[in-house]
Amino acid sequence: MKKRQPIKSSFLLVIALVLAAFTQAAGVTFEALVSKSTVAVGERFQLTFQLNGSGTNMRLPKLNGFHVLGGPSTSSQHSIVNGNMSSSTSYSYILAADREGDLVIGAATITVDGEEISTKPIKITAVKGSAPQQQQQQATQQQQNNKQGSSVENDIANNVFIKLQTDKNKCYVGEQILATYKIYFRLDIVNNSNAEMPTFNGFWSQDVELPNKTEISTETINGIAYNVAVLKKTVLFPQRSGELTVDPLDLSVVVRVKTRSRGNSIFDSFFGGYQDYNYTAHSNSQKIKVLPLPEPKPADFNGAVGKFTIKASIDKSTIKSNEAINLRTEVTGKGNIKLFETPKFEFPLDFEVYDPKLKDNIATNGAGVSGKREFEYLIIPRHEGTYTIDPLSFSYFDPEEGKYRQLTTPSFVVNVERGAGEETAAGVVRNVNQESVKQLGKDIRFIKTLAPTISEPNDFFIGTINYYGLATMPFGLFLLFLLVRKRNEEASKDTAGNRKKRATGVAAKRLKTARTYLNDKNLKLFYEEIFKALYGYLSDKLSIPVAELTKENIEEQLKRNQVTEDIIKRLYAVIQECEMARFAPVNDVNAAQVNESAEEIINRIEELLK
Repeated sequence: MKKRQPIKSSFLLVIALVLAAFTQAAGVTFEALVSKSTVAVGERFQLTFQLNGSGTNMRLPKLNGFHVLGGPSTSSQHSIVNGNMSSSTSYSYILAADREGDLVIGAATITVDGEEISTKPIKITAVKGSAPQQQQQQATQQQQNNKQGSSVENDIANNVFIKLQTDKNKCYVGEQILATYKIYFRLDIVNNSNAEMPTFNGFWSQDVELPNKTEISTETINGIAYNVAVLKKTVLFPQRSGELTVDPLDLSVVVRVKTRSRGNSIFDSFFGGYQDYNYTAHSNSQKIKVLPLPEPKPADFNGAVGKFTIKASIDKSTIKSNEAINLRTEVTGKGNIKLFETPKFEFPLDFEVYDPKLKDNIATNGAGVSGKREFEYLIIPRHEGTYTIDPLSFSYFDPEEGKYRQLTTPSFVVNVERGAGEETAAGVVRNVNQESVKQLGKDIRFIKTLAPTISEPNDFFIGTINYYGLATMPFGLFLLFLLVRKRNEEASKDTAGNRKKRATGVAAKRLKTARTYLNDKNLKLFYEEIFKALYGYLSDKLSIPVAELTKENIEEQLKRNQVTEDIIKRLYAVIQECEMARFAPVNDVNAAQVNESAEEIINRIEELLK
């Protein structure tokens, strides 16, 4: 027994030291911490709210002068105090200052055991350009953690990456390609913020709608199992031949890495903590060899590429003149069904034909773009007789076979009988009954019963000023009509000018719709509408086609119009947040601020462009 006493005493001493190390104040505290107190405008920094207990209903303060780029990232730690388990929770956000000056982060609140407690406000100094203090701190930090940072980054890169996959790397102009961006990860991704979306220059693109809830699957690469989630899936149609590039996708994420314990105690391994790292994952790009369509092209080829069928029908073949016929044509298949021109029939000259009504039933999914496009013509034969509507010839290019295919609809024979009101060759109305004549006479009252007015022999109207005024009036009105019509035609041709005039009004309507979605807590549609409002406004106001609305083009046009760098940065921050919301879960912490920022950005740009 005497030999075992020292061992028992040593063990109790170790336990006492360990427990003493975990001892902390009994009261619950809630404090706010920032990674930097002096930052440059647009520079990221971390804001953390630390609670040494458990609470509910944590509410952020109003972050006037700041933009929330990411968060919340929540982490919890547990400890033993005098034999009792206690916990602490931290809520981390990534912020950026929107303007220079002394800014204040207000008090956050949280409810603990039914009582509301608050943090103290924090003052942040935002300067233009790089903050000298911070540069020095970053340089020192980098020197101290260069080896460790490099090791961690390599570890993250091996365990978090994005891959672009295309179902083909060689195709014809107009042939569809499916591009899929997947993120592979073996570490916890606690948040994502900025995303640099591909622009797909040279392609017409159609996004595949992904499920609202991200689906996680498993794939094995080189014997290692990874969690996999689809970030973006798009169907692409190359618009020109040559070598085109499917652009990469970049995504900024916050990765949680377990810290390595330095001690050998079982408590170190049990209570080992975690650290969050900002990391930008880059996908690969993909070269696509695009072949031109073979020559010569058929005369009836209108750009259709894929596999299609066509059918046509009329609702009646025997009618009376001036009655209507509906001719319906359906093109069904898989390919660029939204891009080719409307096939056109050749109708008899005596038929009055209206522009066809278009009806689509087209789906975009993982198999590509497919469905049915329907054209319905309204036809009115004006004279009796037997007429033939010639067959419609429709050619498409089949990329799998590498050749053109021709489809033909049947011809239609239409028997037109004489209808009421059809004119004869002399222009006299046929089939007018006697009752009609009587009624006509009664309506017109062609028998004049009043005594005529007798004028003096020299009282002539001809040659007077009123006579010449009335005689020339039709010519004047006709000239005025021509001038007005010409002005209206010129105004309608000025598409860019009309779009500029309507840009602000259209954006205002979209922002109003976005506010409705926000009030209904439909955040996905809210962010989509904000995105459409900004992109539509920029396209209309800057006269940039949507297909060419790249970051570089927008920035070049805005700078050319004296739009400040501050507004451009705020614009990109809002657009990036909206793009992220298309494929990642979103929260409503800063949705209202996004709405306000979008309105303010459009108003500021509008003022500068005036």
